[in-house]
Amino acid sequence: MAEILRSQKICVVIPTYNERENIASTINKILKVADENGLNLNILVVDDNSPDGTGDLVEEISKKEPRVHLLRRPGKSGLGSAYRDGFNLAIEKLDAEILVEMDADGSHNPEHLPALIGKILDGYDVVVGSRYIAGGGIAGWGIKRKIISRVANWLAKNICGVKVNDATSGYRAIRAETVRKIGLSSISASGFSFQVEFLFLAEKAGFRIGEAPIMFVDRVKAKSKLTFREILDFAVQCLKIGLKRL
Repeated sequence: MAEILRSQKICVVIPTYNERENIASTINKILKVADENGLNLNILVVDDNSPDGTGDLVEEISKKEPRVHLLRRPGKSGLGSAYRDGFNLAIEKLDAEILVEMDADGSHNPEHLPALIGKILDGYDVVVGSRYIAGGGIAGWGIKRKIISRVANWLAKNICGVKVNDATSGYRAIRAETVRKIGLSSISASGFSFQVEFLFLAEKAGFRIGEAPIMFVDRVKAKSKLTFREILDFAVQCLKIGLKRL
């Protein structure tokens, strides 16, 4: 398994907006895990013209570390839009065979990477890092965030028909071939609902989807990007997916 793991071209795609305080630490931890496990791994940061200079910092890091790449975008266009652009570049320019979604803020522990990628090599097409299965969990959330997350996952399961336990998780591994077959242009969501829509389309197409436990730790630095508008957009998108399902 270790030899097969090393042979896979992996790209961790990280969308950023004002993450200067966190991004260097996140990159260093990912590369440390890659080195310790012999992963053939690149990191692609998709920055939406962060006013705090996140993109400039990543560019400086990339000059010293060839495994780090930067995609600059002109402005804030949403999580789903960032993943569409990032996946396209990772596949077409970096020859990625396995794509990994990960947040920049340190809430996703890179130590889980080998387990997520390992399940892809076991035959899964998509592997979701789940907070809501045995071995998974959340640290640092208040009751409000817990309720929002549970309601969002209820909508994903009962309105959209998505079967996984943690459809809103932003830590996941995906075969590049799966992304090609689904087609990035078929995903309409530009915000956080991208995560649910992608799973809906993957399940509809018959791809094998699994979950691996992760411990999610709430960000320590900077503020969450989750706004009321994002929550409303998520609910609307779930209703649209539900109508497609019918």
